[in-house]
Amino acid sequence: MYQDQLAGDDFKHLLELNPEYPGIKDWYAKTSAGLGDFKASADLKLAALREQPNGKPGLGVSPQSWAECAEVYYKAGEVEKAEAVLTEYFSEYKTKVDKYINYETTPSRILIKILFDKKKVEQALEVATDAMQSQYKVPKDYELFIEALVLNGQLEKASQEIQNYVDKIQGGYENDNILRLKASVENQQ
Repeated sequence: MYQDQLAGDDFKHLLELNPEYPGIKDWYAKTSAGLGDFKASADLKLAALREQPNGKPGLGVSPQSWAECAEVYYKAGEVEKAEAVLTEYFSEYKTKVDKYINYETTPSRILIKILFDKKKVEQALEVATDAMQSQYKVPKDYELFIEALVLNGQLEKASQEIQNYVDKIQGGYENDNILRLKASVENQQ
């Protein structure tokens, strides 16, 4: 009810009383992020993820939850920690995803953004290429793949992918990001 500070205080108190209360860390993490305390939020989210290494009972491992955790670390300025969370997810949990398979590329998108920031564009292209192999890829996956191509100097291929994306996925619509990528390709050619 838009009283995040009071909710945060209550969640903190409940966590002190019963750290095993179902969902408390997730709710407290969301409230902390809403209050701008991204580091505390990410720490809570990571603790919750590690307490249930196989995911929530009946639901399994959630790629989206791991991605959210990394993204909150990223917002907190903890880029290395964000990358470490994603590395942990890819090495230990990705193969365990079964019920949340529609979200399988979500962690890849966060990792690609981190790699762009760190100027690791070749590695970003590898991750983007892998995400493009998913049957559950979303429009943002295409856009990040195209951006990785541009950053790696593969301008002709980027131009072809832009055209394919606009024609086949977007029904002829060029969003702001595609227009930016097209301009970037044209400026570099």
